[in-house]
Amino acid sequence: RLPVTSDLHAVFPPKSIHNTKRDQIAPDPDLCYNGLTHAKGYTTDMLKMVNAVRQNHALEHATMHLLSQRNPYVQLVGRSTATGFIIYGSLTAQEVAAAASEALVRLQQGESHLAFHPRCGTNLAVTGSLAGTAAYGATLGGRSRSKLDRLPLALMASVLAVIVAQPISQTVQQRVTT
Repeated sequence: RLPVTSDLHAVFPPKSIHNTKRDQIAPDPDLCYNGLTHAKGYTTDMLKMVNAVRQNHALEHATMHLLSQRNPYVQLVGRSTATGFIIYGSLTAQEVAAAASEALVRLQQGESHLAFHPRCGTNLAVTGSLAGTAAYGATLGGRSRSKLDRLPLALMASVLAVIVAQPISQTVQQRVTT
């Protein structure tokens, strides 16, 4: 049975959580990742945790693809951790569990395109970082002009950064976060 904390979100995989109080969830202490507190093996433990988050992130994306195909007008948000992922939206736990199970099978069968999602937070983070950096860079230097005079340059630099960020953010998503 997949635990549901309210009618708005469910957690997958179900083994990663247990109910502590009504409408609250918490990580299962036996399954939580706690190896980071030990100095010995820190790097190995960190890499294992990062790899677990990346795998869950890929499964979250694949699940989101399937849920979006089945429910095109439902707004969904997901968040991945080392112990699983959470989908927020107005779906039942059974719908999420069925989509996640199918997504896992399809990823294992080689449908790797499902692991990447156009509305991933990685895309937003990369785009925002590049646009902010470009705007800031455009306001530097040239003490003879006021910052207001440099505003058009900052806006143009930001727009160009957003355009350049599209392929870069997809590459970061593919090689770093999933």
